[in-house]
Amino acid sequence: MVVFDANVLLNLYRYTEETRDGLLAIMEALGERFWVPHQALVEFWRNRESTLNTPRDSAREAEALLMKAERTAKDAISVWAKSSALPDERRDEIIGHFRSVFEKVCKVVQEQAENDTIPHARDTNQDALLSRLSTVLAGRVGPPMSESDHTVALKEAKRRAQAKEPPGYRDQEKDGDLGAGDYLVWEQLLIEASRRQCDVLFVTNDLKEDWWRKIRGEQRGPRLELQTEFRSRTRRQLFMLQHTGLLAQANPSDMSIGPESVEEVEKIDRMGASHLPPETRETLLLELYRQAHELDWDFLGNSEKANQYRQWVEDPEVGGTLLSFMTEAKARVWIKDVAMKEYARAQEGFGQYSPYTVMRFRGPDEIVKSVCGPEWSVKPDSTGEKPMHCYATNGAATRYICWGHPRTFRDLMGAALNKTIDSKERPAIVVTTRDGDTGVTTDEQHKQTQLAERSGIEINYLHRSMIPNPEYAREGS
Repeated sequence: MVVFDANVLLNLYRYTEETRDGLLAIMEALGERFWVPHQALVEFWRNRESTLNTPRDSAREAEALLMKAERTAKDAISVWAKSSALPDERRDEIIGHFRSVFEKVCKVVQEQAENDTIPHARDTNQDALLSRLSTVLAGRVGPPMSESDHTVALKEAKRRAQAKEPPGYRDQEKDGDLGAGDYLVWEQLLIEASRRQCDVLFVTNDLKEDWWRKIRGEQRGPRLELQTEFRSRTRRQLFMLQHTGLLAQANPSDMSIGPESVEEVEKIDRMGASHLPPETRETLLLELYRQAHELDWDFLGNSEKANQYRQWVEDPEVGGTLLSFMTEAKARVWIKDVAMKEYARAQEGFGQYSPYTVMRFRGPDEIVKSVCGPEWSVKPDSTGEKPMHCYATNGAATRYICWGHPRTFRDLMGAALNKTIDSKERPAIVVTTRDGDTGVTTDEQHKQTQLAERSGIEINYLHRSMIPNPEYAREGS
């Protein structure tokens, strides 16, 4: 169900003809999926008259600003001409060019205002837009609340306003019951969504904070409280767009606005981290990796990690942000299989997520020198992962070295074995531990050493300490 707010209907009088026709075409194409709360229609009629002058009023304001800019430009040219001893004729010629340009721009503004103004709009019997809108709205407007339900809703709206619970608390200064408008729209939307048992796309140009989640000043979907209340009442999902987002996504000739379509507009990506808005992704990674550091993530058991994934989905700072861009199920997948899957490699300094870890290891050079000695170094552009590895060189020879946690021993052996085939130098594996690890028992070391020697592989054991990440991308830095 696609629900339109009163401000979108009113803005049909303000939009250019092209935008107006596009939105009306979408409403018509949606058919039974298009719906307007009764309260939204009440507000449409209440504010329609004051909206009608908007195109011409805006044009007059623009003309006044243009005239002011023309005077400023004229004064600047006059001052410059005087300081550079420019002949009066040349000065007047330049000013004339400016005046001609400003006159043309003002004429364009006036013509656009005339085109955007609905002819005879004040007469409802002759208002072409109202006639078309009435046809579109037929059978698509919700019923009014009963008197008793309306009274209860007004009390709830007042309570929410005092408690600053969304939506509507930003309108509490309005006279009488006018401040309850947003909540009445919301309640009627919830009732209809519950009746239909469907997801809802709410199209509104109300940009106040009691509707939208904002990240660095940008609207990023409905507030978490609204999403939670909607799911609790309907067991379905809530999405929000401004009219511009709807126009960008919808094709009136083939209307297929489902959750997937909505997500493509609300977010830059639906699933992968590489397409999340960069600032949003950075904020999420910084928060996840900060918490992972505090939790000693590497030492949590599988059940503890599963529980933490759930907590992150429910966390307003993590799941709340992701739910503005994807479903709850996909949010969990993104956390588990994108962000946290990269955490171990990021701690090694590998991959695009390495700047977001609080602590990290010293890097491949520490591994190389522990195995080969101080005269050896990492060969440029030779580091890689799966498993972590690099080539070491002393200028005369080159060796393959791979390393990882004791639980990755089989992977390390497999990678090193492949290198024994065509490598002149003996490959090496390094089993690494860190503070807090139980380490490798003496018996395990003996077995691993025997297996490695029989395979022509050198094996080493290295205990590593973490250091503050020198690349740490603190938010806002």
